[in-house]
Amino acid sequence: MTFAQRINFAGKTVLVTGGAKGIGAAMCRGFSDAGARVIVADVDGKAGSDLAHDIGGNFAQLDVTDTDACAELAATEPVDVVVANAGIVHNAPSAKVDIADFQSVIDVNLVGVFNTLQAFGAKMVERQRGAIVCTSSICGEVSV
Repeated sequence: MTFAQRINFAGKTVLVTGGAKGIGAAMCRGFSDAGARVIVADVDGKAGSDLAHDIGGNFAQLDVTDTDACAELAATEPVDVVVANAGIVHNAPSAKVDIADFQSVIDVNLVGVFNTLQAFGAKMVERQRGAIVCTSSICGEVSV
């Protein structure tokens, strides 16, 4: 039984950060198949808009590290479900990762989730409804 056969999201709006590729894209497709209006939110405009077109959804250019951009999108797009999925990794031995690359991982993977949840969560609290899903990567458990 597929996800779409088990759960009906008709009439719901779902926003997926990092939705253009990988797990985010798969989630966008799954929610779309389940009847949701999907907003593919990503920094990758081409891949995000292509996917949104393919699934009949919408694309939102979003850098989750930008607090104001998250707040602006949350103010204009009321959503029922937010999937905080945006994340990056730099595959290199820990001793060789420079501080700028490390900081970019922290900014996207931690600050980005905080920005997303704060902006959209506040709107959900106001409406007294909504759901938040946060994804993580196996990379959080792997040391090089």
